[in-house]
Amino acid sequence: MKLYALSLRLNSNIRSFLRKLDKSLPTSVVADKADRIYSLIVLGDGMEDAKVVALTCHHLDGEKAVSIVKPELKRYEAIENVRRYLDNKKYGSIAFVLDQEGDKLDKLYNNLENRLTNSGIRPLGPEIISPRLRVYNCSIGSHEFRLIVVVNGIDEINSDKHTIEDHLIKIAGAGGEGDSKNHWTRLTEAERLETFRKILKNKDIAEKSFQQHFKGIKQLDC
Repeated sequence: MKLYALSLRLNSNIRSFLRKLDKSLPTSVVADKADRIYSLIVLGDGMEDAKVVALTCHHLDGEKAVSIVKPELKRYEAIENVRRYLDNKKYGSIAFVLDQEGDKLDKLYNNLENRLTNSGIRPLGPEIISPRLRVYNCSIGSHEFRLIVVVNGIDEINSDKHTIEDHLIKIAGAGGEGDSKNHWTRLTEAERLETFRKILKNKDIAEKSFQQHFKGIKQLDC
């Protein structure tokens, strides 16, 4: 599965990251152009999400492409941008990836549903695949699409806020008390790149560590 970034900046950032892991990797993961794209991935937080999604898509293989975007606004505000992307292209499925942060999961989903409704999108369902993975059948006017909500975080990480860094510090073996973001940023750049290389080189580690991401992205219509 290839990624078609909707901004030059995101395209450049993803390519730069992949090139650090393997100079040939950007060619196999990033699409320069794509005629038919039916799905979109919306990143609700920072660039670490983009890195994980890029490596997840690499492991999923395939020549078909999905669009990817990182709005300026984050988390709940980012979901309100979904309507904007649907105005430009009638995607059949959208994956929304965001950190759990300090929210209880029920509160997080309620907030998302309210934001969708307030932006004119009607969410139905959901289909609960796992605690951090839900699929909604949505409609806006006459257009119907599926929204796949992927929530970053691992319960076994003892942190007040659950984020994509939960997954990363577990792989790096850098866990401990306190915020996983802090543990991740304390690692050297070389240590962080080595963690991503483990994800790249070992699909089993990747799938086990990012279960909701693999299952969620597989739900996309592409």
